[in-house]
Amino acid sequence: MAPAEDADDLYASCMTALDDERHLEAESLCRRATVLEPNHPSAWNSLGNALTELGRWNDAEAAYRRQIEIDPGEITARTIAEHLY
Repeated sequence: MAPAEDADDLYASCMTALDDERHLEAESLCRRATVLEPNHPSAWNSLGNALTELGRWNDAEAAYRRQIEIDPGEITARTIAEHLY
């Protein structure tokens, strides 16, 4: 039996994929992380980054706004979301 997925492990893999410019893979990994841990602000931020790189502005804005809901003091996500709108 395969081990259960862990949100932090998926997030770490997402970051590696982003660093390697594998944006579709990063999107998938971050989405899985947010399903497992809906209040994982870093996963939402990285999902927004992946979606931005893919040119999916509305989806990216939604991901950044979700991060802001979880962590209202996060200035970076707030700034990015405002520029996307």
